[in-house]
Amino acid sequence: MLASAMLFLLPAGCATAPAGNPAVAELGPPLDLAANAYEPNRLDRQPRPRMQTRPIYPFEMRRAGIAGQAVVEFIVDRAGNVQQARAVAATNEEFARAAVQSVAEWKFSPGMKDGRPVDTIMRTPITFGLGQ
Repeated sequence: MLASAMLFLLPAGCATAPAGNPAVAELGPPLDLAANAYEPNRLDRQPRPRMQTRPIYPFEMRRAGIAGQAVVEFIVDRAGNVQQARAVAATNEEFARAAVQSVAEWKFSPGMKDGRPVDTIMRTPITFGLGQ
């Protein structure tokens, strides 16, 4: 079974799951921002998804009737590839792993600043719901 994945841009400083969901914060190492990645709100054009694979719902979580969410932070590089995907919050580590694996495969049209493609810091929630 698959989980839902919709791209929502969250502020890069936001490290919590939605209200009511306990979060396992900072699951992955911090992003390496030496590349001067931009926040989406500083761009002329934000990255646009070209291909998004849906996360696979962890079998044990579905079998146990457990729903949840993970928030994944990543960089979309100048070529539109995802780099350094990591879960910054999740209701369960299995959801974090599944969400990161999925997001790592996504492809984008890169963000643009002053007519040039640039690295962009992004964040997106991934929801794992039993009714999906």
